[in-house]
Amino acid sequence: MDKHEKTLQFRVKEILQEKEMTIADFAEKAGLHYNTALSIVNGKYKRIGLDTLSQMCRALKVDVSELFAWE
Repeated sequence: MDKHEKTLQFRVKEILQEKEMTIADFAEKAGLHYNTALSIVNGKYKRIGLDTLSQMCRALKVDVSELFAWE
């Protein structure tokens, strides 16, 4: 199966687990409302702006490419 047949997935939930970080911690560090962070973690947020992606990367201390995976 090539990349064009796969779906791009957010890895935020996995990253939070790896870093032993709660959704509340993530929301606070990223400057997001808790409900927004929860939606992102649960994969229900489909459109995320560049500013938000940047905030997420800083909060999680990851590169933007680490936020995504092909599945």
